[in-house]
Amino acid sequence: MNIRQNLFGQGPKAGREAAGYGRPPAPPPRDDTPMGGYENPRGGYGDPRGDPRGSYGASMPSPRQAMPQRPAVGRPQQAQPMSPAKRIQLRIAKVEDKTLANQYIFGNLCAVSPQDFPPSRDGSDLYILLNGRYVVTARPMGSFPPGCISLSDPQRTWCDVGMMDPITAELYDPFVQGPQTYLGALDVDVGFASVKKITDVPYDQDVLADVFIKNFENQIFSPGQKLLMDYKNIPLMFTVKTVQLVDLSMEKSSANAPTVSMLNHLSS
Repeated sequence: MNIRQNLFGQGPKAGREAAGYGRPPAPPPRDDTPMGGYENPRGGYGDPRGDPRGSYGASMPSPRQAMPQRPAVGRPQQAQPMSPAKRIQLRIAKVEDKTLANQYIFGNLCAVSPQDFPPSRDGSDLYILLNGRYVVTARPMGSFPPGCISLSDPQRTWCDVGMMDPITAELYDPFVQGPQTYLGALDVDVGFASVKKITDVPYDQDVLADVFIKNFENQIFSPGQKLLMDYKNIPLMFTVKTVQLVDLSMEKSSANAPTVSMLNHLSS
């Protein structure tokens, strides 16, 4: 049954205004050192055969404690230099704790193992490039198995992968593309994600846009991307239509929030 339900009491409004090099290698020694075998250093991420770094085998904390926290967002921080990304193979796995799983799903986050992708120095979420095409926001989880990644159904649909498909993953640095990396405007379609949970009460578009910005700040979006958000215990499905990037170095204030426009009002 296709339920058509207007999420708002009026037509769409326009988007709201927002806010070196290292030292040269040493010359080879002149003495006759016996030639030995070379070690194969296992740097980078994701060899599941490597030894865990840290106490990840500890017992599962309570859901309230288990959800990793990210720092409060203020002015965008200058990007830290990153070592060349190394690709690893991942497979899809579920977060076993249901409460924790919902926090990741409705936060548009992917769970990864710290053995594959160690947490950032400042505790912020990671950006991971999947199959060389799709960038997702990931948060390392100590109890999550190495060699795996969690992807919700909307994320799998957008990334065009199945539950059993292997996935190539690597860290992604958005600042490699230059200073124009910050989101300035975002147009989305929004509708009810489930026919079992809908409401006749119209939503205030400005309030919904504020909640969207708060829930998904510092995430990367691209056209066609799908994500879920829980609003007042009703799951909503968002589909990104268009994005506009800005160079904050050209702006008067770097604390401005992006413009979010709710284009269409669909329900499913």
